[in-house]
Amino acid sequence: MSIIIFSILSCDNDNDDITQSKDIISIKSFSASISSSNALRAEVQISFTGTTNYKIEYWETKDEATKRTTKSHEGITNSSATIIILKPETEYSYCIIYDGNKKSEVKTFTTLAAPVAIPKHDLYIDEINEDFPGYILSYNRNMPGSVYLMDTKGNLVWYELIREGVLVANLDTKTNRIYMLTGPTSQTYAYNGQYVKVIDLFGNTILSKDLTTIPELADRQIHHECRPLPDRNIIMVSYVDRKFDLRTQGGSEHEMVKGDGFVIMNIEGNVTKLWDCFDKLNPADDPKIMSNRTDWLHANSINYDSEGNYYMTFNTISQLWKIDAKTGEVKYRVGRDGTINIPEEGKANGMHCANPQSPDEVLIIDNARSENEGSRAIMYKVNEGQKSAEITINSELPLEYSSPNRSNVQKIADNMLLFGSGTARLILFTDCQPKAKVLRAISTPQIFYRVEYIPTIEY
Repeated sequence: MSIIIFSILSCDNDNDDITQSKDIISIKSFSASISSSNALRAEVQISFTGTTNYKIEYWETKDEATKRTTKSHEGITNSSATIIILKPETEYSYCIIYDGNKKSEVKTFTTLAAPVAIPKHDLYIDEINEDFPGYILSYNRNMPGSVYLMDTKGNLVWYELIREGVLVANLDTKTNRIYMLTGPTSQTYAYNGQYVKVIDLFGNTILSKDLTTIPELADRQIHHECRPLPDRNIIMVSYVDRKFDLRTQGGSEHEMVKGDGFVIMNIEGNVTKLWDCFDKLNPADDPKIMSNRTDWLHANSINYDSEGNYYMTFNTISQLWKIDAKTGEVKYRVGRDGTINIPEEGKANGMHCANPQSPDEVLIIDNARSENEGSRAIMYKVNEGQKSAEITINSELPLEYSSPNRSNVQKIADNMLLFGSGTARLILFTDCQPKAKVLRAISTPQIFYRVEYIPTIEY
């Protein structure tokens, strides 16, 4: 009897060993190669013995402090993944983390040189001693054009070539998608674009729509802005052409006026909402309309706050408008001849790029179209009920670093601003003092529209 019992126990132990061996996941092979379509994308191929979750850890071989890890992937017998956020002509080390915390051996790959179409940037002022993480999104309108990311010292880490040129771009870090207006269409209206395009950081095209083919936009031209909304829709600034009787201002009975509005489109490329300025302002009431009618207000940005309402900047009249997202009502107009009482120093002379910090607290750049004043960051904190606003930031750039048009400013830390000074061809990190001190300056080889600071990118 004891012999029989021993035989049964032995068989059971053998079965346990077989089950355990089946559950053990290992890597049979893995390798990385640079993408044939992009010098800064590494394609990783992995062969597992079974199904497992995995991540890729990678770093510049010469600097392990640059180590970063991708999000988790679901691995099957033959798996592939893409590594991005890489510098040109740099050797990287990488390994696979899988089946819990198992690590593969370390291998290397080397990125290639970036295409000549990508502008090169130079760091020529740097008084920031500590490491400053994050990225800068920029783009260029040349043909071929490009959209690209740099680190905060101006080193290229990602790019995508856009054949028709990029007029404006914004990154949604929740989806890692870039929303762009591309294809300049006019010399007179330099920021009119023919296409709305959405791509992801892996180079996949989610949307490419020819705006000139959309019937709802027959009397509109999209310009200056293409921004993702929290619901994944797209909001864009548009010119709106409409005829008015301007005989009281010395014009004809049917004068064409080019005003502004916005368009909302879903990710399938269908227009879902149109809005224009003409319900709020009548061109016939403007004594300067005959000289301004071909570009009356010149809107150049639209953004949103945490409550979903919109803020729109207008360069010609130097005003910031708050617009109710549901009703389209203009809640107030901040600036010269606006509806909100502001201190004299809060009146801009040329305005770009609304950047809401919270509802009714909005940062803009005052281009300061003057030979005696520098461009400024102005933060308006509006009390809508009292029809007044206080200025919580008023920070002026040195005149030689200023830009009379284009440009933007972001608050990127408690006491730090990022200026994109377009015509000065400079990206500037400054403090928030009334006379801004330049802490870091990155030069660009060409005039640009604006740049955007991105704190983190995870993929």
